[in-house]
Amino acid sequence: MFKKKDWKIKFKDCLTIGKFTYGLDRNCFIGLSNETPIQIGMYCSFGPNVKIFLNSDHPINLVSTFPLKTLVKQKSPWPNLDVISKGGVTIGNDVWVGANSLIMSGVNISSGAVIAAGSIVTKDVGPYQLIGGNPAKLIKTRFNKKQIDSLLRIQWWNWSEEKIISEIDDFYNDVTKFIKKHDK
Repeated sequence: MFKKKDWKIKFKDCLTIGKFTYGLDRNCFIGLSNETPIQIGMYCSFGPNVKIFLNSDHPINLVSTFPLKTLVKQKSPWPNLDVISKGGVTIGNDVWVGANSLIMSGVNISSGAVIAAGSIVTKDVGPYQLIGGNPAKLIKTRFNKKQIDSLLRIQWWNWSEEKIISEIDDFYNDVTKFIKKHDK
């Protein structure tokens, strides 16, 4: 886990991790660079062995998938001249990514989403969706559309730490009660 007083880290200006997010280490990020930034929101939970791939795809439409320019001509793994990437990765707030999941470049995972353990995420994930599999597909939404819209309006993750502590019991109630109290 990254530790810092304000729980937010900037790594080479290409990695932002929000407060209280846990479970990540430097081995999670494959091909991190300024061209493919990662933004991870607050209150996210990552299981062990999660990998986020950025500059790491091999070309499958060329004669060879081997990185010839990089490892034969240049004789150095960095910079990777053969890499294919769909861009950076954005992960919203209050996202749970299960153990051994892989997140591919260019993916956006919305707030409240859950990624089942062992999933390979190749496409965007909507708010409060539960996805899983290889490739990951929608299993269900955690709540109905009206509840999701309310939770996205409430944005509890932007509350102060003091407010979260004072309202902590509400997080363990039925979602309808939480929304009724806090969606004003």
